[in-house]
Amino acid sequence: MFVAQRENDATEPRQRMDVTERRFERKRQLQMVELGKITQEVRAAVDKLEALVNTSRLKRIIAAWHIVAKDSRRTKEYFKRLEMSFAEINNRDHQTGERFDGLSVLPENLSLKIFQYLDFRDWLNCSDVCYTWKSIIQSGTLWSQINISSGKTWITDDMLKQILQNYRPFVIHLNLRGCTSLNWPSLKCISECRNLQELNVSECFNVTDVMVQRIIEGCPCLLYLNLSCTLITNNTLKEISRNCVRLQYLSLAYCCRFTDKGFLYLTTGKGGRNLIHLDLSGCTQMTVNGFRYISAGCPSLRQLVINDMPTLSDSCVLALLARCCCLSSLSLLDAPHLSDVALKAIAETANLRAFRIEGNNQLTDIGWKALCSSSPALCSLHAAECPRMTDDGLRAVATLKNLQDLDISLCNRVSDIGIECLTKGSSANKLQKLNVSHCSLISDISVKRIAKRYLGI
Repeated sequence: MFVAQRENDATEPRQRMDVTERRFERKRQLQMVELGKITQEVRAAVDKLEALVNTSRLKRIIAAWHIVAKDSRRTKEYFKRLEMSFAEINNRDHQTGERFDGLSVLPENLSLKIFQYLDFRDWLNCSDVCYTWKSIIQSGTLWSQINISSGKTWITDDMLKQILQNYRPFVIHLNLRGCTSLNWPSLKCISECRNLQELNVSECFNVTDVMVQRIIEGCPCLLYLNLSCTLITNNTLKEISRNCVRLQYLSLAYCCRFTDKGFLYLTTGKGGRNLIHLDLSGCTQMTVNGFRYISAGCPSLRQLVINDMPTLSDSCVLALLARCCCLSSLSLLDAPHLSDVALKAIAETANLRAFRIEGNNQLTDIGWKALCSSSPALCSLHAAECPRMTDDGLRAVATLKNLQDLDISLCNRVSDIGIECLTKGSSANKLQKLNVSHCSLISDISVKRIAKRYLGI
């Protein structure tokens, strides 16, 4: 009897284990069936996306073919006209003794359009071909935009000096980016271009305060000035505050020789009153006082770029926003020390349409909620590598009705819940670009939701 009892005691656990194993197996089979269904739905969504992409690609191919066919027809008509005019040209050649090419018989506006596709070095070579080409090259329309940056390896002082002296009344846009071989003899000729509106001398290490002063005094119509990566000091900012009354765009990115005192001049002059865009990326020497002077001297500022400035603090942002109430675009990439205090101040003061920040471990959902609730016009939001943003923060982002571009890559706390809020929120109506790369908590379920909701992405 004792032996039978022991056998019964041993049999019961086995039976329980068998029952448990059967239940587990049935549960596993059900899970496999569910997983198979989800996989099939994801595949169907991917197939729809591929079909959409192929359709879009086919439309682009047809449109490109239509353009090529149209150009081919125009070319054919041109050659027909050319053949018909050859007789007249030959008769004229016999009378004058001068030869003409096909380009010379075109209307001047078409010839100019053809030459605009060439580099300015090619213009110089073409001007030596014949008198007709030379007259076309010397047209003021052709030399209104000069991009010497593409020829920075071979351009010389004598060549630039000759170009600016010959065509100075026509020059409106001048790009000298990276032309490190140019010096005072040629750069001083820029001041003779009285109609110059846009000037780019970034990465020209020979540019000095004296050169900039002469250029500013000689170019009263200057609207765009790029001095990034140059050796200018406070004296240049002093001249800008005095003479650049119309200046709207100014880039001082990675200029490390000026100080806060340079922006103090902007508060006393009229040079910064119409400034709309300002780039101060990499200017780590600036302090709170410098941003306070910018706020006082540039009240019309709308676009501000302060990237690569790890020294930027909440106090700097608060000082900047004291009087700059017109900001619509703000870029703060690589500003790791900004907190929710700065974000709340931005939300209360600015009416942003574009906001960019990256590599910040201080901003939390509180700051994102404040920003989104006070910025209904926000169209572009770049919040990459902000690991303290969670699904609650993304839920606030989902309320933006005008959002078109969103980047939350490397936000590791965002999960499927946040993506679900995004796909069902007000922002789903106009969103065109979405970057969720390296968000480890986002699964295939979110991919399915995105594919289902944003077939236009």
